[in-house]
Amino acid sequence: LIMVHKPSNSHSIVAPPSFTLATGKGHCNPQATLIIAMFHAAGIEARRRVITIRLNPLIFTSGNDRGFHSWTEVRYSNS
Repeated sequence: LIMVHKPSNSHSIVAPPSFTLATGKGHCNPQATLIIAMFHAAGIEARRRVITIRLNPLIFTSGNDRGFHSWTEVRYSNS
């Protein structure tokens, strides 16, 4: 299971890759998890990478103005 951030409020929900596949919806984290699962099922090595980002880099806030972004990295060999 993975955590899915809901930008409309500060709560998170738990969603498995099957939810993203069934609904065609999901932020970067559930999409990356689904893609990784698909690569692994095909025997291809893949992993998730995550960075912390400012939610609004133009406005300074003293609260929690950080978010996360994730993506998939795939190992590819031509041999």
